[in-house]
Amino acid sequence: MNARQKQAVIDRAQECCEYCQSQARFATHPFSIEHIYPRIRITPIGRTTVDALKLNREGLVNLRQILFSVGAHPQVTSEF
Repeated sequence: MNARQKQAVIDRAQECCEYCQSQARFATHPFSIEHIYPRIRITPIGRTTVDALKLNREGLVNLRQILFSVGAHPQVTSEF
């Protein structure tokens, strides 16, 4: 992911978490950008696209990873 893609994700999200809609300027935890689909499925040649990225509070990213690792997080599907 390059700097232009990162800024496009931040702009699209209007500097809010794309899950809980909390605003970055009031957050007590840092925000990060995560891939919401496995990288190999992003495009036919595996390149990152802005549509496959989400701006999130770091705590939510960690929680999603834990839930996914124990099989408790719903699978993400796509039409790529």
